[in-house]
Amino acid sequence: MESGRDWVDRLQLLAALANGLRLDPSDLTGQPYAPSGDIQATVRAAAFRLRRHAAEGTARPVGGIDLADLSCRTADLQLAERSGDEYALAKAIPDVVAATDHAASSVTSSGEGKQVSRIRAEAHAAAAGLMRRLGYKDLSWTLLHRLRAEETGCPAVLVEEVRLLLDLGLAQRAADRALSGPPIPGLLFAAAVAHAVSGAPERADQKLTSAEALATEPREHAKVQASRVAVAVESGAFDEAHELARSVDLTSLTPADSTEFLMLAATAAARQGDVSTATALLSDADSSAPLRFRLHPFARDILAVLPSHADRAGDIELLGGLSERAGTV
Repeated sequence: MESGRDWVDRLQLLAALANGLRLDPSDLTGQPYAPSGDIQATVRAAAFRLRRHAAEGTARPVGGIDLADLSCRTADLQLAERSGDEYALAKAIPDVVAATDHAASSVTSSGEGKQVSRIRAEAHAAAAGLMRRLGYKDLSWTLLHRLRAEETGCPAVLVEEVRLLLDLGLAQRAADRALSGPPIPGLLFAAAVAHAVSGAPERADQKLTSAEALATEPREHAKVQASRVAVAVESGAFDEAHELARSVDLTSLTPADSTEFLMLAATAAARQGDVSTATALLSDADSSAPLRFRLHPFARDILAVLPSHADRAGDIELLGGLSERAGTV
């Protein structure tokens, strides 16, 4: 890996290396990365704005709460999250988080308080997710643990906690945390990956079977299949992942989920020695949600290595362009 002949593409492997070297997984991925261009600099600046807000505390606001406005702004965050639009998220998240904190400090009734708690939890989960993906995992943890007890049971918060624990290399804790929530598709998907990373693929399959039974929309069915690919990759079964990837309905996935899946499919293809297919899949991932792809540590790792495995001029040129846009060269 240090010589550039191989790459890290599994959370299980990353956690094992970090544990053996007594490092945090982020130390091995190099996160947070130096921004490449103004857009990435703007995205990274969201972390500083959130830290400042957390340090300054929440002043009691003057006037009432506009719940409709807060709800709309939080819904916009969730839309940007599904779209994989890190730039839109970074621009909006600090102000929305501050607004929901202010609202929480001035509620006047239990009914209003429940609505504010839900909105605040969803906004903080979106913020924590962005900070986790950028590599600010301490800030992600802070955002989640600023929530009150009734807010931490929010499905979006639970899913984000599981993902954060996985990124911290704590797969078993992630799996245990997933058990504390309701059996909903989003949490089952996260739990399946946690079990795969902790070396229990059969339990991962059980979670995905449960998710399949609960799925009611094409997107959820497609996400089940995409999650099966993720489990196969985490288990090191790249041939199985390569085969499973053929059955995923890419058109039913959100851009964010599509990008994650395409990176997994590219990994499986590359491990099978199919560099051209892997290159095409990586290019598709970059087109689906550019910043989500370019800031992903596993995408950057494979981009650093795959060019040395390519022997077609077209693949080498395409990989070079992807690496340049990601800022890895």
